[in-house]
Amino acid sequence: MRIGEVQYYFSHQLQMKKSILPNGRVFMPNAFDEHLFAFVRWYNPPLHPFQGFECLGAAYYHNSFRPADSDCILPVSRIFTCVAMKQGYPDNHVVFLPLPRKTIGL
Repeated sequence: MRIGEVQYYFSHQLQMKKSILPNGRVFMPNAFDEHLFAFVRWYNPPLHPFQGFECLGAAYYHNSFRPADSDCILPVSRIFTCVAMKQGYPDNHVVFLPLPRKTIGL
């Protein structure tokens, strides 16, 4: 699991063009396909390994983002859960703790 911050959500709508079938009939779809995506900035891994928080289910990351690339766009259904973030650790690092889904109403 990677930790990231959702920057924004967007949708993509797709309507198929009419096409002529091999039997000569015209196929005209009347439905739109809509897909929901999120643009996520992923946090960089820590500069030095620190295992102290793993036993609690927490993750330790550097407080900076990876460069934006195609991995930043993902379907909303791939977002696992919300996390709590605690800043103020040495060398500009942060700790993330996944929140239970019941707490956030998902």
